[in-house]
Amino acid sequence: TTLTAVGGTSGTGATYQWYAGGCGSGAVLGTGVSLVVSTASTTTYYVRRTGTCNTTSCASVTVTVNTESTAPTSISGTTTICPGDNTTLTAVGGTNGTGATYQWYEGGCGSGAVLGTGVSLLVSPASTTTYYVRRTGTCNTTSCVSVTVTVNTESTAPTSISGTTTICNGDNTTLTAVGGTDGTGASYQWYEGGCGSGSVLGTGVSLLVSPTSTTTYYVRRTGTCNTTSCANVTVTVDQLPTASAGGSQTICVNGTATVSGASASNGTISWTEDGAGSITSGATTLTPTYTPAVGDAGGLVTLTMTVTSDNSCISETAQATYTVNVDPLPTASTPVSQSACIGYTTEILGASSSNGSILWTGGPINSGATTISPDITLPAGTTPASYEYVLTVTSDNACSPQIAQSTITVYFIAPAEAHISGSGSQTICINETATVSGASAVGSILWTENGAGTITSGATTLTPTYTPAAGDEGNTVMLLMTVTSDIVCSPLNTAHDTYYVYVDPLPTASAGGSETICVNETATVSGASASNGTISWTEDGAGSITSGATTLTPVYTPAAGD
Repeated sequence: TTLTAVGGTSGTGATYQWYAGGCGSGAVLGTGVSLVVSTASTTTYYVRRTGTCNTTSCASVTVTVNTESTAPTSISGTTTICPGDNTTLTAVGGTNGTGATYQWYEGGCGSGAVLGTGVSLLVSPASTTTYYVRRTGTCNTTSCVSVTVTVNTESTAPTSISGTTTICNGDNTTLTAVGGTDGTGASYQWYEGGCGSGSVLGTGVSLLVSPTSTTTYYVRRTGTCNTTSCANVTVTVDQLPTASAGGSQTICVNGTATVSGASASNGTISWTEDGAGSITSGATTLTPTYTPAVGDAGGLVTLTMTVTSDNSCISETAQATYTVNVDPLPTASTPVSQSACIGYTTEILGASSSNGSILWTGGPINSGATTISPDITLPAGTTPASYEYVLTVTSDNACSPQIAQSTITVYFIAPAEAHISGSGSQTICINETATVSGASAVGSILWTENGAGTITSGATTLTPTYTPAAGDEGNTVMLLMTVTSDIVCSPLNTAHDTYYVYVDPLPTASAGGSETICVNETATVSGASASNGTISWTEDGAGSITSGATTLTPVYTPAAGD
């Protein structure tokens, strides 16, 4: 700036003296009426005249040096807001120069209208905006510092939920939120039971659920700026089929079994069986009827109810079983006939029964009328007779009062007899045979002998033939007839009788040799022997046996012709 001294008068030889800091203090800055100064800070300048005669007092003036502003270094305040919110931005740093104020802009530094002049600015942008601030004053306008206020977006609610909405119990389904928009920082919140009710089930766009009963699911978006309303969907849970068959029952093989107490749900019913019979009615109901066959008697038949799902659980089944105990009918079986020995206790043999209690009727029974083999008898001496014995078996199971019967004819026969009439013996020669006569028997015959020979024929008849051997000569051979009862008697019944065969030997003869005599002498045999017969001597000479013709010592008297 140029300073100019004003007023006063210049004397002889007068000049000006300019000083800074004090009148006459320091170096003279200039001697003219004016002084150009450029000071860095406020300074008081002094000026006087000095001439030939005098030096005047000083006039003074202070040159004030204004300060420049420095730019703000940053802007503080919330820089992220939601639509409709506001934030206060404050210039931070730098210095205020002389006369300094702030200038706030949006869109650019110095661009557009000034939004405010204070150190702070309240803003509420509708969208993300960059704000600028600078200082402007007497000396200068600074550069700007800027900050961007980000306006977060709000979420909008999902419009629906996609996914399978009917499932089988035990299955799952993926639900997916559809529609709406994600705001800043948005995530999903899934609930069941109500929008925002209970704990959050998931936070993704999709949720895998496996409810056990029909359930309504809700989803909403939540983010930095807002939480939306919910969309909802109901997942219907179809239940698995159930089956309960109710237990068991016992029937007779000639009856039927109708299931009771069975229950089923969530499917269609089909009954099957593993028996010889068949389900004759109600195979698709809770009350099927099973009609057994003969092959079921005495066994267990299992009826199986299969319930096949008729909803979304279509591949699922449930099963339950019902047991039918099939009691057999009573049975009775006997042989057509049997023989019994009079006077002996005999069991009825060969009978059989099942599935009931036994009772024998129809003839004399000693004991065991309720057993399978009763004891029967006719007293000794009773006339042979026959009886029709009836075995009655009365059911003792579910087939009661069914009965079964079988009849056996029992022939009571006299016990074994053996008898030989007449002399009961005969005499034969060793070279002959003996055939028995006069024998009679009741039963089976068997002849035995104690001789050296054998029974050569008829050993099981009434007329056996015995052929002797050499050892039998002169001996008596006993033939024993053993008659065994043709039926079962207890104890074993036999009878015996004997026939005797006297076996005569053949005669023997030995004359002893020879001798020589005179024609006028006699010859008496000596050394002769004989057995088993009478002796008779004969001769072939002209003479004759004159004595002892029947002895071992005959006498022969010769004649002339000898």
